[in-house]
Amino acid sequence: MPVTNSEAAAAMAAATRAQSVAAIVLAQDAPRGASQAVAALSVKAANFADDPADFVAALLSAWRSVALHGDADLLRPLLSFEVDARLGDPAGDRMRASDIVCLTAAMAVASARGTYAAEQDASTARAELARIATPAIEAAGMLGVDALEWLSRLTGQAALELSRIAANRAPLVMVETGVSLSAIRAAHDLYGDANRAGEIVARNRAAAAAFLPVVFEALSR
Repeated sequence: MPVTNSEAAAAMAAATRAQSVAAIVLAQDAPRGASQAVAALSVKAANFADDPADFVAALLSAWRSVALHGDADLLRPLLSFEVDARLGDPAGDRMRASDIVCLTAAMAVASARGTYAAEQDASTARAELARIATPAIEAAGMLGVDALEWLSRLTGQAALELSRIAANRAPLVMVETGVSLSAIRAAHDLYGDANRAGEIVARNRAAAAAFLPVVFEALSR
């Protein structure tokens, strides 16, 4: 089947997208192979018309490297945004479907690698993965049964891992103090450990550690 101009353009856009995201989430000390896999996409995309399958395999490999070695907590919202954008693209070609599959696979890996302090954090990540995976698996059907089943299995395994993580994390509770406490005082009162003040400040995006809201979120333990 001949490659259309729109598919070739989509391949180049997919390569650029992966490189842009990798520049954000890959640390300087990431394995060299990860950055090489991403860098190779430019040449692969330029030769897309000659071998579309080779480009798609390279795209999947690049996203796998980014998901395994990048900052998972930075990566997840970026991938969520990109999958939504691709799902909203009216083009119905195989390159769009391949891009969605690669992005969703990376989302599954990054979700399983994420850092979740609270039960609700992991549950929220699982719900977001499910939201993305459902239409992505449908799109994968355009590539054949093998792609559909592979993506279903991968996202299902990630969802199970997130469920396991959630079951082993403390739930969040709402704390009402009546007066504004410092984060240090709140951490000491809640946990007997003033060193956890930063955790409370970060979760509640408090403007100043010295003055917490009179109602704030905290881990139950």
